[in-house]
Amino acid sequence: MLAASLCLLLSPLQAREIRSEWRPPPGVYRSADLQQILESSWDFRTSPRLTLKRLTHHGFQRVWMIRSPQSAPPVSVYFRQDGAVVLIDEWYQAGRKSVVCVIDPSGTVKATYDLRDVLTPAEIVNCPSTLTSTYWAKGAAFFFREEDRQFCFQTAQGVVRSFDMTTGALVPLSKAEIKEIAGEAFVIQKVRLRSLNSTTRLIAAKTAGTLGNPAFVPHLVALLDDPYSVPFDFVVHGKLRHFFKHPIRTSAGMSLVQILGDQAATYIEPKIANPDKSSADNWRGVLRAAGGHFSLRMLDKYAKNRRAWESR
Repeated sequence: MLAASLCLLLSPLQAREIRSEWRPPPGVYRSADLQQILESSWDFRTSPRLTLKRLTHHGFQRVWMIRSPQSAPPVSVYFRQDGAVVLIDEWYQAGRKSVVCVIDPSGTVKATYDLRDVLTPAEIVNCPSTLTSTYWAKGAAFFFREEDRQFCFQTAQGVVRSFDMTTGALVPLSKAEIKEIAGEAFVIQKVRLRSLNSTTRLIAAKTAGTLGNPAFVPHLVALLDDPYSVPFDFVVHGKLRHFFKHPIRTSAGMSLVQILGDQAATYIEPKIANPDKSSADNWRGVLRAAGGHFSLRMLDKYAKNRRAWESR
């Protein structure tokens, strides 16, 4: 209902995008240790009411309740054990309103930032965008550090920022500090590549190439055989065929191309030497991106194999 109401205020293209990209906001956000929850009560006409609760022997008890500094529920929430939270983005309009909001343990809003406050114009241009949103946080690593005194992120494009949790201020970073934070973010991304959650693995596989760290290569090679698949039907020569897409495999292959260039074709060859119906098109795109003479030879082999199974 809220999405439908919002769509009435937008152009037809924007309304269609809202319906396709955004489901209704969750209403309740949970900390990683499940000891805290943030409830967001929103009726669309006013800013959400945020209530932080902590688990006790008597169930979840309220710690604080405030009117949100954001005009819509947050996209994600990061919890500190003492009741401080950081809100990231606003639902239905990522990157277009408040993108980072620091709230202290008493529920006091310490700072709120728009995208132009935390990224430069050149960095914003590199973020994927649609009519209604700028997805600067997609694939980013967010985490607390320095004994939870700072909140940091590294975007999929490699941009690093840090916030002081006491004041909410952006922390000036030296080159050494940026390198240190990027190293911590690398560990987080490496864990995501091995996650049991397919969505987490997919996002990590897509962003690893942008970060460009060669240490990701063994993990990406392992994902070339990832079991996650999406079924779809396609008509070939008038016949309905059933296929499977493997988006994690394809994303891992593209990230290998970004990191290794045409040398990535070495890892792709075993996958395309005898392509089946479910993987041929995926690997063709990866090899085209890799380029080089080796990739061209593999594409010729692909074409021959494709004609073989299409004629069956």
